[in-house]
Amino acid sequence: MDSRYSEKISFNQYDSYDNVLEQQKAGDMKQSYIWDYKSSLPIAEATNASVTDIAATSFESDGTGGFSYIGVPVATSLSLTGTKMLRFNK
Repeated sequence: MDSRYSEKISFNQYDSYDNVLEQQKAGDMKQSYIWDYKSSLPIAEATNASVTDIAATSFESDGTGGFSYIGVPVATSLSLTGTKMLRFNK
């Protein structure tokens, strides 16, 4: 680096598959991403939030989408959308 170097964008965080989880233009807001379907597709993008502050899932794919939960999504005909749901105890 020398005096001609000027940071334009920084990639703050990656997952184990080298997918960008969080990036930020110099002096701008963060952009964060959630990847799913075996980490092959981005399923959510959030602006002005770090990746640790966001979560999204449909329970149809293989990941947790940033949520922490115990249990396994089950196939059912009762789900409002999709074919799987996660049961919660009251």
